[in-house]
Amino acid sequence: MYLLTEANAVNFPQGVSVGAFIFLAQPEILAALGFLAAARHEPGLHELDATERSLIAAAWLRYFDGTP
Repeated sequence: MYLLTEANAVNFPQGVSVGAFIFLAQPEILAALGFLAAARHEPGLHELDATERSLIAAAWLRYFDGTP
């Protein structure tokens, strides 16, 4: 087994701070997992619909930006 970047995410270079933006990606990953687990899907690429992504973005903005 190989550990890359000392077990940190390999898509973020050393010393780069993703800050609060990681909290925008994580809920979308969880929502996508829920979508995939809720029903059978044809093989292929799937993505959340625009409404679901907008709800996640709006929640992120309310929490991190204070946007109503």
